Amino acid sequence: MAVTIVDAKGDLIVATAADTVARLPVGTDGQILTADAASAGGVKWAAGGGGGGGFTGWGGLFGPPAGGFARAPQLTSNQNGAFTLVEATLYVAPYTALMGITVTKLGVALWGNGGSGAVIRLGLYEAGEDGYPAGLIVDAGTVDGAAGQYSLKAVTLAAVQTIAPRTIFAAICLQGMASPAAQVISAMGDIFMIHAAGSSPSTPGFGGWAASGVTGALPATYPPGAAPSPAPPFVYLGA
Repeated sequence: MAVTIVDAKGDLIVATAADTVARLPVGTDGQILTADAASAGGVKWAAGGGGGGGFTGWGGLFGPPAGGFARAPQLTSNQNGAFTLVEATLYVAPYTALMGITVTKLGVALWGNGGSGAVIRLGLYEAGEDGYPAGLIVDAGTVDGAAGQYSLKAVTLAAVQTIAPRTIFAAICLQGMASPAAQVISAMGDIFMIHAAGSSPSTPGFGGWAASGVTGALPATYPPGAAPSPAPPFVYLGA
């Protein structure tokens, strides 16, 4: 093999056919190596969580893909179910950003329409040192919970949120109409990647929190004494 096949730090040697190799130039910062059958070497560099596939189907380990959504909670057993929201209950689910991410919108997958006047309020909370939800990052506002069954309803944030690597909580709260209550898509089964207080990968099925009595704007601090929510509704974070 000729020693001149590589030209720069980080270059890789990949097979293009039997007994045939070629140079794959190093990618840019933040890119990940991903399989790509259309590429000559069978692999390519792609944005983390983006065009190369990555982990977005499991919740978006590297953040929302360009123009798409990641979901909180992450890394469930890949089962989805219908979740009936209780009016004025503020549900939160953890999302761990493994690298800095940018969030421009929040969304929810509406499964069953609520009564006339139902709205679903979305937002983000910090995680405290004990893993319990803490201070409000952003109240995104509301989406219509009374129409648009079987669709992803999203609201654009008034200001782009740049989230440094850390765990945050995505929040969802049904307001305006208790019956019939809106239904959304939720996690089912074990939640393998969780950072809430009192939980670990060895104690699956514990995904978030549910605090009652929340009306209007989201509280500046998540209410104390909330109940564990084993399979919280999905909240979608959009790039």
